Order: sequence, then C-alpha cells, then structure tokens
Amino acid sequence: MEIISRVRGKVENHAAALALMAGAAAFFIANASLSKIMNSVDYGAYSLIATLLTISTSFGLLGHEQSILRLSSIKNKSLEIPKKELHTSVSLCFISPIAGILYLYNFTTTPIIGILDIAIVYTLYTLGLGATLFCYIDRGRDLKFHSQLHAASWKISFLAGAVTCLLLPSPTLTSLLLPSTIFQIIFVAITLKTYPISAPRATISKDNKTYNSSLNFSFLLTMLTGAALSFGDRLFIQTNFGLETLGQFFLYQNLLLSPLLIISSYLAINQTQHIKNGKCKKDVITTIKKQAYTSVVIYTSILPIILFVPLFDDEHKLSCLIMLAIGASRIPYSTISAIQSIGSSPRSHHIANIISLCPLLLFLLFYHFDYLTNNAITPTLYLSILAGWLLRSAYILKTYVGATDVHIS
Repeated sequence: MEIISRVRGKVENHAAALALMAGAAAFFIANASLSKIMNSVDYGAYSLIATLLTISTSFGLLGHEQSILRLSSIKNKSLEIPKKELHTSVSLCFISPIAGILYLYNFTTTPIIGILDIAIVYTLYTLGLGATLFCYIDRGRDLKFHSQLHAASWKISFLAGAVTCLLLPSPTLTSLLLPSTIFQIIFVAITLKTYPISAPRATISKDNKTYNSSLNFSFLLTMLTGAALSFGDRLFIQTNFGLETLGQFFLYQNLLLSPLLIISSYLAINQTQHIKNGKCKKDVITTIKKQAYTSVVIYTSILPIILFVPLFDDEHKLSCLIMLAIGASRIPYSTISAIQSIGSSPRSHHIANIISLCPLLLFLLFYHFDYLTNNAITPTLYLSILAGWLLRSAYILKTYVGATDVHIS
C-alpha cells in the first residue's frame, strides 16, 4: 500500500505540473496570437484587463485563502473549513472585482462601453477569484491536479477567446471577453464534476476560528508587495505611456518572463511540501544554490536571442535584458518564498516587504522630480524591480540561515 501511495503521489505531482504548464502555455499562445490579430489599442486594453485579473486572483481575497489553507483540517475524510473564513472569502469574490472595474473606467481610456461589457468583465473577475478559492481548498484536500486546473482556468479561457477572435473577420475586445467568460464557466463546472470519489469532501466547520490577525495582515502586505513588484510596472507604463506601449511591454513579458515563471511556480509548490515534510536546512541551501546556477545558465542562453534576433525593438532591448534577469532571479526565489511562507514571523514579513519596496519607491521619487531621461525611465523601472526581488531574497535567506530553528506557523 505504501508503494501504491508513493506512485499515486508522483503521478499526482506530474499531473499538477502538466496542468500548470498547460495554463501558462495557453496564456502564452493567447497573448502572442492576440498581438497579431487585434489592433494595438485593443491589445493594450486586453493587456490591462488581464493584468488586473492577475492582480485580483493574487490579491483579491486579501489573504483569507491562506488562512483557509492553514486553518482547515481533514477529519473523518472531510476537509473542515472554518465558516467565518469561507464566508469572508466568498464575499470578497463578489466585492473585489468592483475595484478592477472602477480602475478601468476612472483611470484609463480603455475602450469598454455599455452595461454588457461591464457585466462581462465583472463576471470574468469574479470567476477568476472563485477559481482561486477552489484552488486553495483543493490544496487543502491534497488534490494538486484539480488545484492547478482551477488556477489555470482563466488563462485557458483567454485561449478560447483568442481562438474565437481568429474565426472572426474583425475581432474586438468584446468578441474576446464574452467567449472567454463563457468558457471559464464551462471549464470550472467540468473541473468540479471530475473530482475522484476517494477525495476528501469539503465541509464547513462550525468552528468560527480565524487566523492570527497580525500574521494574516503580514500575508496581506506580502501579497501586496508581490503584486507591486510583479505588476506595478504595467500599471506605471499604462498610466504614463498609454495602452499601446503597455501592450508592447506586456508582449515582451509574455515572451521573456512567462516560461521562467512556470518553472518558478512549479518549484515553489514542490519545495513548500518538502520543507513542510522536514527537509533539512543544509539540503534547502543546496537546492537554492543549484537553482541560482540554473538561472545563470538560462539567462546566458537566452541573452543572444535578445541581442541579435530582431524580435525586440532596439530602444527596449536594455529593458528586456533586465526583464529577463528578473525572470531568472525568480527561479531560486521559488524555494526562498517557500521558506518565508512556512517559517517566517510577522516581523520578518514586514521587514522583507519594506526592503523589497525601497528600490521601487526610490525610482518613483527620481521619476517624480524628473531626474531620469525618457530613455532611462523603463530600464530604471525594471532595474528597481530586479533590485527589490534580490534584496528580498537576500534578507529571507540570511534570516533562514541565521535561525537556530524554523518556526512553522
């Protein structure tokens, strides 16, 4: 039975990895295809909508999905979820998308008009948050494959929308968003119907316990910091340079960052489980070193493509080189983030957030006082983001190495 259990676990891990890669690949193909068939303004608008959806799925539940994962426990073959945390998370699935809608209509020139378009975008964001909630619940049920399917659902839905646009003579933003939303509904429904019979049921616990408020707040600030470092550049570019420039950089990120972030996400899932299972500190450090060497090899391998293949504009090549370095740095960060999520105190969370945001704040200060030339703005922006990730990694790693024991929260 133990051998069967191990084999089943490995199969589940590989299936989860395939679901993760399928979602990333679908999003990659959708973005590349849409850049060719949509006009530059519509593609920029799509880039902003996709960015806000990504931020929403990362940050919209305000850390309560983490609380559900930590507070839930399996008893009598059922995952008991605290009632208060679940109700709060479900409420946020309907409330948080309003912030994205307000941003689209008050701070941009996004060509979305009419009640139908508002309803489509709101529904898409709500479904994305619901999929995120299901993702964390399934992680608690140890259903790794279904968890990754939920996480990938909105990315796959954009591919369905892109295919629809390919079939139309004059694709518009609405003709992309409507089929994407419909497919998202169908995809989530199918996923919910394919749970294995032996899987633990999800039940609501009568216990209204909530997670330690200071640590929950730390998770919230950590996710906000991660969102600023991961997506802040897009909002800055959209605000200061417009939708067309945003679409251009969104495509660059899709080409350079997406493949590396797939690797990072997969490693983070596995390393979190290994550290939870008691992987010794020496082995963890060795893993981080190997991942750092791997990231250097990947960077030097892709570097000639940016320099010599005419896929990237000459004026943006420096930004692309730094962007690639950001992606490479996220590979060792996958294990470092697992260390922080499992064994960090609220104080260390706060310090890591402050340290990693300092370079970005310094950039905004330089930009505000016009200390940067036009050609230096975007390279300096990406350099500050790279510095933020590296400083964050260094602090977490230093704290981990210096600790006599890792506190599992």
